[in-house]
Amino acid sequence: MARQSRSTNSTTAESLEPKDYKAYLRTLLYPGRFCYSWMTGRIGSNDAAVTFLNERPIPGLDIDLIARAVRCRDAAADPDVLFPARTALPSQFDACVELIGFGPRLRHAARSTLRRFLLRL
Repeated sequence: MARQSRSTNSTTAESLEPKDYKAYLRTLLYPGRFCYSWMTGRIGSNDAAVTFLNERPIPGLDIDLIARAVRCRDAAADPDVLFPARTALPSQFDACVELIGFGPRLRHAARSTLRRFLLRL
Protein backbone atom coordinates (compact mmCIF):
# COMPACT_ATOMS: atom_id res chain seq x y z
CA MET A 1 0.00 0.00 0.00
CA ALA A 2 2.77 2.45 0.86
CA ARG A 3 5.75 3.18 -1.36
CA GLN A 4 8.48 1.05 0.13
CA SER A 5 11.18 -1.44 -0.69
CA ARG A 6 10.60 -5.14 -0.20
CA SER A 7 12.47 -5.02 3.11
CA THR A 8 10.36 -2.29 4.75
CA ASN A 9 6.84 -2.01 6.09
CA SER A 10 4.41 0.82 6.81
CA THR A 11 6.37 1.98 9.82
CA THR A 12 9.36 2.90 7.64
CA ALA A 13 7.57 3.93 4.45
CA GLU A 14 7.53 7.65 3.75
CA SER A 15 4.46 8.08 1.56
CA LEU A 16 1.38 6.43 0.12
CA GLU A 17 0.81 5.17 -3.38
CA PRO A 18 -1.94 7.22 -5.05
CA LYS A 19 -4.01 4.07 -5.50
CA ASP A 20 -4.12 3.72 -1.70
CA TYR A 21 -5.27 7.25 -0.83
CA LYS A 22 -8.95 6.36 -0.50
CA ALA A 23 -8.32 3.25 1.61
CA TYR A 24 -5.96 5.12 3.92
CA LEU A 25 -8.42 7.97 4.47
CA ARG A 26 -11.16 5.45 5.21
CA THR A 27 -8.87 3.81 7.75
CA LEU A 28 -8.42 7.16 9.49
CA LEU A 29 -12.14 7.97 9.35
CA TYR A 30 -13.50 4.61 10.46
CA PRO A 31 -12.91 4.97 14.24
CA GLY A 32 -14.99 8.15 14.36
CA ARG A 33 -17.90 6.70 12.43
CA PHE A 34 -17.72 3.49 14.45
CA CYS A 35 -17.82 5.29 17.80
CA TYR A 36 -20.61 7.58 16.63
CA SER A 37 -22.72 4.62 15.50
CA TRP A 38 -21.97 2.61 18.62
CA MET A 39 -22.96 5.47 20.91
CA THR A 40 -26.03 6.68 19.02
CA GLY A 41 -27.30 3.62 17.20
CA ARG A 42 -27.40 5.74 14.05
CA ILE A 43 -25.45 5.93 10.83
CA GLY A 44 -24.25 9.43 10.08
CA SER A 45 -21.76 11.38 8.07
CA ASN A 46 -18.13 11.80 9.03
CA ASP A 47 -18.92 15.44 9.81
CA ALA A 48 -21.75 14.40 12.15
CA ALA A 49 -19.43 11.93 13.86
CA VAL A 50 -16.72 14.56 14.41
CA THR A 51 -19.24 17.07 15.78
CA PHE A 52 -20.76 14.46 18.09
CA LEU A 53 -17.39 13.21 19.34
CA ASN A 54 -16.08 16.73 19.96
CA GLU A 55 -19.04 17.17 22.31
CA ARG A 56 -18.59 13.71 23.89
CA PRO A 57 -14.88 12.83 23.76
CA ILE A 58 -13.82 9.22 24.05
CA PRO A 59 -10.65 8.58 26.05
CA GLY A 60 -7.76 7.79 23.73
CA LEU A 61 -9.57 8.71 20.50
CA ASP A 62 -7.77 11.41 18.51
CA ILE A 63 -10.74 13.34 17.18
CA ASP A 64 -8.47 15.98 15.66
CA LEU A 65 -6.88 13.32 13.45
CA ILE A 66 -10.32 12.23 12.27
CA ALA A 67 -11.29 15.85 11.59
CA ARG A 68 -8.09 16.40 9.58
CA ALA A 69 -8.88 13.29 7.52
CA VAL A 70 -12.40 14.62 6.85
CA ARG A 71 -10.98 17.95 5.69
CA CYS A 72 -8.42 16.19 3.51
CA ARG A 73 -11.09 14.03 1.90
CA ASP A 74 -13.49 16.94 1.41
CA ALA A 75 -10.74 18.99 -0.26
CA ALA A 76 -9.68 16.01 -2.39
CA ALA A 77 -6.19 16.73 -1.06
CA ASP A 78 -3.19 14.43 -1.08
CA PRO A 79 -3.37 12.40 2.18
CA ASP A 80 0.41 11.97 2.29
CA VAL A 81 0.42 14.81 4.83
CA LEU A 82 -1.54 12.50 7.13
CA PHE A 83 0.63 9.44 6.52
CA PRO A 84 2.80 10.04 9.61
CA ALA A 85 -0.39 9.64 11.65
CA ARG A 86 -0.47 5.93 10.80
CA THR A 87 1.37 5.39 14.09
CA ALA A 88 -1.81 6.56 15.88
CA LEU A 89 -3.96 3.83 14.33
CA PRO A 90 -3.34 1.26 17.09
CA SER A 91 -4.40 3.76 19.78
CA GLN A 92 -7.45 4.74 17.70
CA PHE A 93 -8.32 1.06 17.52
CA ASP A 94 -7.74 0.63 21.25
CA ALA A 95 -10.16 3.49 21.97
CA CYS A 96 -12.84 1.68 19.93
CA VAL A 97 -12.10 -1.61 21.69
CA GLU A 98 -12.40 0.07 25.10
CA LEU A 99 -15.66 1.75 24.10
CA ILE A 100 -17.36 -1.54 23.31
CA GLY A 101 -15.85 -3.30 26.31
CA PHE A 102 -14.04 -6.24 24.76
CA GLY A 103 -12.59 -8.55 27.36
CA PRO A 104 -8.81 -9.21 27.43
CA ARG A 105 -8.98 -12.33 25.27
CA LEU A 106 -10.97 -10.71 22.47
CA ARG A 107 -8.92 -7.52 22.79
CA HIS A 108 -5.70 -9.48 22.14
CA ALA A 109 -7.21 -11.21 19.08
CA ALA A 110 -8.51 -7.90 17.73
CA ARG A 111 -5.13 -6.20 18.19
CA SER A 112 -3.40 -9.07 16.39
CA THR A 113 -5.75 -8.60 13.45
CA LEU A 114 -5.08 -4.86 13.42
CA ARG A 115 -1.32 -5.44 13.54
CA ARG A 116 -1.50 -7.71 10.47
CA PHE A 117 -3.58 -5.08 8.65
CA LEU A 118 -1.17 -2.26 9.50
CA LEU A 119 1.80 -4.22 8.24
CA ARG A 120 0.11 -4.32 4.83
CA LEU A 121 -0.07 -0.49 4.66
